[in-house]
Amino acid sequence: MKKLRVLGVGLLLSTMLVAPGQVFAESVVMESGEKIEVASTQETSAAEESTESTVGTTESGAMTQENAVEKTATVDSIEKKETKIENELKIWDVVYDAEKDQITGKTEPNADVLIIHVDTGNSNGGVLLADAGGNFTYTNPIAGTIRFEAYLDGRKSIPYDIDVKKANVVASLNITNVTYTITTQTIHGSTAPNAVVYVYLPSTGGQGMVVANDIGLFSVTDQFKAGTEVILTTADEAGNKGEPFSYTIPSEEAMASLKIRDIFYDHATQTFTGKTAPNASVYVSVIGINQRVVVQADQNGHFVVTDQGEIQPGWVVTFSASLDNLISGIYEYTIPEAPANDLTIVPVKDAATKPTGKEFPKTGATTNIALSLVGSFAVLVAAAMIITRKLAGKKG
Repeated sequence: MKKLRVLGVGLLLSTMLVAPGQVFAESVVMESGEKIEVASTQETSAAEESTESTVGTTESGAMTQENAVEKTATVDSIEKKETKIENELKIWDVVYDAEKDQITGKTEPNADVLIIHVDTGNSNGGVLLADAGGNFTYTNPIAGTIRFEAYLDGRKSIPYDIDVKKANVVASLNITNVTYTITTQTIHGSTAPNAVVYVYLPSTGGQGMVVANDIGLFSVTDQFKAGTEVILTTADEAGNKGEPFSYTIPSEEAMASLKIRDIFYDHATQTFTGKTAPNASVYVSVIGINQRVVVQADQNGHFVVTDQGEIQPGWVVTFSASLDNLISGIYEYTIPEAPANDLTIVPVKDAATKPTGKEFPKTGATTNIALSLVGSFAVLVAAAMIITRKLAGKKG
């Protein structure tokens, strides 16, 4: 009886070591009639019922949790949508006043408002800056469809179109929307169509004249020096004159600060970065695909342009900045080829390699092998003990 008991203990020890995580739902009876209870059938059945009950509860709870998650996701989606609507940049209250020959409208304070002449091939009509109350005014608009787009803090409004119909309207001879382009030393402005614009420089007595085009736009180019005052006056064919307009050429410091510089295009993120004057508005246009955007430089003059789609090497993108009616001039940038280091790297684990036969098993596999070896060793030890005892009994 003692020999069998030792053998039974050895087998039990080996079983526990070889499969440490398993539970047997039956009793093991040895040849001697001894019964070693590993786990009773009743306890196991009860455990199974409890487990099934727990699983059922868990599944029910999981379903309830999934419903809660879906409901929460729906609420979050609605809240995000409402937040997005609240944060959308909008243009409203756009009205054309035929008597004053001007368009007024509203958007968010200090937003840039881009003017587009739809009937002339979506040509650029200039940019307006909304005041502290969000109001903007466009004087002497051309007849046809005028489109406005607002830009502020990386946001863009939905285009707003208004049809301008002119019938016996006397255009204003006043001069508006005056800007100065640094690179070309050019004064730009708008007045009545085909009006004569007289130019006078009080500091030198210099005089000149130009004629506005069919939509009232004009340009005056000269070797203007910083700080020079320029007086502009308009007149029509009937001899009617508008109010004189005084403009002073900006300082050298202001013009140097507004210069576009340090343009870089990151192929991986499809993002432009650059620098100009602090808080300046930067106008970006992709030549050939009629795509444009306005972004704002930060307090240090840095700006970032994203979401321009996939731009191909060799395409030309233009940049210009404006601040206080001063324009930097157009900076052209040609998209370079992607650098050679922008190659896709295949992870080592995904690469095709030939097995060497010396690969080490994973941690889990190593543990199972070790347990199996210990179990086998225990069986061998038990067998050796039995054989030893038998031999000792024969000798006795």
